[in-house]
Amino acid sequence: MIDYPADPACAGVIWMRGIADAGPRRATRTFADALFEAFGKGAARTDVLQACAPRATALPQSRLLGSRAATLPLPPPRSPVTGDDAGIRPWRFDREENDEGGRPRLIARTTARWSDPAAGTVQAAVVLRDSPRGLVEWGVAAHAERGWTHRAVPPCVRLGIDRQHICDSGGLPVTGEPLKLFPLDGVPADDAAEDERLALVAGSLEHPERSVGVLVVSLDSRKALASIDTLFRVHWPGLLSVAVVIEQGRRVLAGLLPERAIPAGGARYFGPSGRPEDDTTFTRSAVRDRHGLLTALLDDALTARCGATPAGVAAEAAALLDEQLPRRPRPPVPPPAEPPSDETAAPSEADRLRIRLAELEAVLADSERRSRTQLTLLRDEASAAHQARTQAEQHADHLARQLAEALTERDLFAEALDDAEAERDAAVRDRGVLAARLADVAPAVASAPPPAVADRVPGSFEALIAEAAARCPLLVLDDLDGSVAAALDPHPKAASWRRKARDALATLEAYARAKQRARRAGTPPGPHLADLLAFVRSGAPGALISANIIALAESDRVEHQEKFRQARMFPVRPATHPSGRACFTAHIKLERCKPPAPRLHFYDDSDKTGLIYVGYLGPHLATGRTN
Repeated sequence: MIDYPADPACAGVIWMRGIADAGPRRATRTFADALFEAFGKGAARTDVLQACAPRATALPQSRLLGSRAATLPLPPPRSPVTGDDAGIRPWRFDREENDEGGRPRLIARTTARWSDPAAGTVQAAVVLRDSPRGLVEWGVAAHAERGWTHRAVPPCVRLGIDRQHICDSGGLPVTGEPLKLFPLDGVPADDAAEDERLALVAGSLEHPERSVGVLVVSLDSRKALASIDTLFRVHWPGLLSVAVVIEQGRRVLAGLLPERAIPAGGARYFGPSGRPEDDTTFTRSAVRDRHGLLTALLDDALTARCGATPAGVAAEAAALLDEQLPRRPRPPVPPPAEPPSDETAAPSEADRLRIRLAELEAVLADSERRSRTQLTLLRDEASAAHQARTQAEQHADHLARQLAEALTERDLFAEALDDAEAERDAAVRDRGVLAARLADVAPAVASAPPPAVADRVPGSFEALIAEAAARCPLLVLDDLDGSVAAALDPHPKAASWRRKARDALATLEAYARAKQRARRAGTPPGPHLADLLAFVRSGAPGALISANIIALAESDRVEHQEKFRQARMFPVRPATHPSGRACFTAHIKLERCKPPAPRLHFYDDSDKTGLIYVGYLGPHLATGRTN
């Protein structure tokens, strides 16, 4: 037996085993090429196994590999470590009798050594054996001077065999990177092929001869993989493999393994024993934020493998390694005890109790270990939740400050806009007044002056409506509800709105009078009298408002939804419409957007009866955005 040092926690021999999906000739050449790439001229290629006919039997599980696109991008070959005393012995070939009859089976053996920054001097043995199934079984055993930890380079990686298309004894690929079980970007998705690969993974997870622990990680999307570099540090070819699925693949695996489902966004570790009770689940935060838990999982797997008895061809690799390791003096073995007499052969009640107590202590120790793991996981989750809450509170405070600054800035811009609109309205009104005076002194421009506009603004909307009814005979305000407009009087901007409303009513009257004069003169109204907007844009005498606040129609949604149209139906005289009602979609904006955004709705019947109806003056009517 190998005399292992007892100082490191993971001291001893770790072993890996599996199968290659080619005959022994191809498999040995594959391993020889891998060792040549890893150790250079110290592992010279040789033509071996000439007497062994090549086989092409393939494993169904090899479809998990598919192509190199099935795994993550492989890193370039590793350069030799400075001071790395690496070397490899020539291959040795033997034949052994086949237990099942038939021709003898071929066995290839070799050993290697190298220096590892974390593990110290490493010695390894590689054994290939022809399998009765027509495949090749492979086994690797490796001993580390300082013991094995997650910081050491895995033997399969150092030997270079992680780059070959080989599997473990359960059929899972042994690759240098985590296995992606979802379509690549830019590759058309084939759901049937993906489901077949997932079914093969599920079969490998339940394979009785699987010797590799598998950590299956569920991600929300393929893009999340780039932020989880911990998965690359945990992946240990031949001992612990990492497979990555997205939500669709997780649901497929849950259907295939209903009692061993993977948490959404989390992970599940399928131990090499294959028993569900040895599985470990990890939450979303444990996978993404707590790399210590995952590296501890790898260290536990290394410790367990060091204490496990090699199986299959790995046992032959361990025996070969035993021949290469230096021997340590063993303590003297005491002579065997004399066999008990027949009287004492039967175990006493005390012995049975001691055995039972030892079993219970082992169960208790296992329960304590699991409890400590769960407690660590819960503490980490609580810490992550507390950190997330703290960050969320800080972010909320930052957003609150930004919102307050934005509101302050908005108010400043609103005040500046109000000042600019007031200046614009004053300029437009002055222009209209000057145009009226010009028409008064130049009869060639207009045969009659427009009605004078009073400088004083009434103190209430009801007074404004009464004044407009007396001064503007071409405006019909009979059915205008003054109480609705009066609700605007308490507002701080009511005075500004009353001035705009007075100027709007005066502009409507001037527009109606201009059309009336054109008809009396026997000339058709020109383009500047096509509608109120054209009249204002032409700068005709009496236009006291800006064209920017005039809308001759509502939006399509308001025009075509009955409830919004009904809100804009107001009375008209039978000469205008036989039903006595019409839809007043044309309006003048006394305030652009800020509530209550008052509007003056009118109906232009100047082409037919010469009148303009004012049906509404008050807060903004209902629309799809306000109701």
